[in-house]
Amino acid sequence: MNSKQASRTSPPDPAVLKERQRLARELHDGLLQSLTGITLQLETTQRLLAVQEIDAARDRLQAVQTLILAEQRQLRGLIEQLKDSRQTNPTANAHWQARLLGLAQQIEMEWGLPTTVSIQGAVTDLTGGLAEQTYLLVREALTNCARHAGATRAQAEIAVEPDRILLRVKDNGRGFAFHGCYDLAQLTLLGWGPQSLMGRITALGGQLLIESSRTGTGLEMIVPRGARKE
Repeated sequence: MNSKQASRTSPPDPAVLKERQRLARELHDGLLQSLTGITLQLETTQRLLAVQEIDAARDRLQAVQTLILAEQRQLRGLIEQLKDSRQTNPTANAHWQARLLGLAQQIEMEWGLPTTVSIQGAVTDLTGGLAEQTYLLVREALTNCARHAGATRAQAEIAVEPDRILLRVKDNGRGFAFHGCYDLAQLTLLGWGPQSLMGRITALGGQLLIESSRTGTGLEMIVPRGARKE
């Protein structure tokens, strides 16, 4: 067997495979989710143009332009994080904070769901990898509220503490198919809950608590500052 044949049959490097899976998840939960929202905005624009609502259509197109620019910035941030995910950069931390606060406007523009986002605690010493992962957690949780919960409002609260980051996301939608309060271990055992979000939390060595009812859902996510993805 020559070297070329051997390379074809060699199993993939586990570290490389794990990194590919992480990138696929981040592109799915980030860029592809936003492209879905942008598609909905463009469909609405087409309907407005069909009935000659020119001003409203123009507003929608401006919103789409804003969303595309936001995605460009986020992709740049992901690329920088991939270059050096362990780097602590005050400017990057400020950018992370601005991105989180900007999620409220972005979710409302993409999905039409009024949203609020608040941050407490110092954000000057987070590494790029941990900052990006917590941003994606909040973004995915809010997107789930908009896409699946039938909610009319949602909110996210982020608390940066010395040893952990506490994330709370709530909505007033219809809740999950199950009702009650369940932690990550219970959800995993039962096969319930948002699987992509649960996978991300597990990879971070974090904790998840979901309280679901007919009048809304609350998620509490805890990410340790020493998270493995940092």
